[in-house]
Amino acid sequence: MHRLASCPGIDPPDDVVLVEQPAAEVLFLTSAGTDLSCLEQCLIGSGGWSDRIRGLNLDCLSHPAQIDHYLSTTAQTARLILVRLLGSRGHWGYGLEQLQRWSTADASRQLVVLAGTADQDRELHGMGTIPEPLAERLAALLREGGQQNMDQLLDGLSTLLDGGIPDAETIQVVPLPDPLPWDWQDDAGSRVGVVLYRAQLQAGDTSLAECLNRNLRAAGLCPRLIWVSSLRDPAVQAGVGDLLRSQSVQLVIAGTA
Repeated sequence: MHRLASCPGIDPPDDVVLVEQPAAEVLFLTSAGTDLSCLEQCLIGSGGWSDRIRGLNLDCLSHPAQIDHYLSTTAQTARLILVRLLGSRGHWGYGLEQLQRWSTADASRQLVVLAGTADQDRELHGMGTIPEPLAERLAALLREGGQQNMDQLLDGLSTLLDGGIPDAETIQVVPLPDPLPWDWQDDAGSRVGVVLYRAQLQAGDTSLAECLNRNLRAAGLCPRLIWVSSLRDPAVQAGVGDLLRSQSVQLVIAGTA
């Protein structure tokens, strides 16, 4: 996916570090690292998209000079730029203003601006070139996360690149149950509960979960892994308790500390 070739370090350098990234048809700029992780997982083995899209965290474009350089280099040949912003318009005002100029400079260019939170929908979705109902549905896909929803987003972007406008009503967000049992099998042995944040699943990052289940099974145990949004929610607490009791779980590994 070539996320980036260089980006600012943790400590601000004396001179601004300009991002150098290979060009692509679609640029996906986002405040959420989970978006990039999920996109990367979706692109594994995907010959159709792997060379057509580049992802970048907006933290790498925090300075006006970085934004100007990026738009004059990587973005020059892009056909569509998608921005997902966690925050209000003012959090990245200069960038949004320059992206609008980028899109109006060429009628074939498309700009998709998506709000990370529902309270910013009205402020942000109208800044792009697509209908607001479509922007709302695409934003909902990313908020829910997961590979199925990311695949739907990519399908929508493909339609836009082909000159069409996806029907927002046909885009169905796939909700994740909370809590969500995952990879339960009829293993022999004592049952061990595993509780992990579903943000990992939404990002497509299941390597830890797979490793835990694999090693528990190798030890002759029966894993019962559950994804949760947060154990602070009483409803989620009750749901986890019901699942663990129903499975006669004897030990719980909690990865939510």
